[in-house]
Amino acid sequence: AALKPRIGVAVAHEDQAHRIPRSGFASVPDGTERVRARQYPCEMTEPRVDRGALAAVYGGGVGGYDIVWSPAIRPGAVSVIDAMTLVDASRVLDVGAGTGAMTANLRAAAPDAMILSLDPSQAMLRYACEHRAVRAVVADAAALPCAASSVDAVLLAYVLFHLLDPLAALHEAARVLRGGGRVGTVTWASETPPLASKVWDETLNAL
Repeated sequence: AALKPRIGVAVAHEDQAHRIPRSGFASVPDGTERVRARQYPCEMTEPRVDRGALAAVYGGGVGGYDIVWSPAIRPGAVSVIDAMTLVDASRVLDVGAGTGAMTANLRAAAPDAMILSLDPSQAMLRYACEHRAVRAVVADAAALPCAASSVDAVLLAYVLFHLLDPLAALHEAARVLRGGGRVGTVTWASETPPLASKVWDETLNAL
């Protein structure tokens, strides 16, 4: 299937570092739509994801996951990293870092920064440590183990759609940002199934 990414970058203002900016739209050079986080009330009536199933998926076959998915997610994530302008950053959080697919790009974008790779999956982080020498922290996006106003940037690359409460994770990102810090997100905006899948479905429905 053809997956199209959507990225977002928001800046924490000095007097509003604890707040999520309201919606706003802009374009980036590659033509991808950039969307600022929207501040809406959030009420979950049922789980969005099965955390146990996620743990099983991301805890087994980590090497295969890295081979298949790292090339798929890298282009969209690189776009948002470039838009975040991290050259002067001193501390960056890669939340939901997984196998560390974006570590090299973050190091290049923020050459003087301490980059912390956070993920709830120990198996993912173990792989990231072994293959990409990350600074790993087992943590939940909705409860970051960082003091308020302590980091310059937070990256959430293909993370929000996994969470029970995505808005809680954005509030946490805003909480830990220093004034002028940036939070960047990228997720799937749409998915277009291949023609073969359409033909297959039509054939099955006709039987």
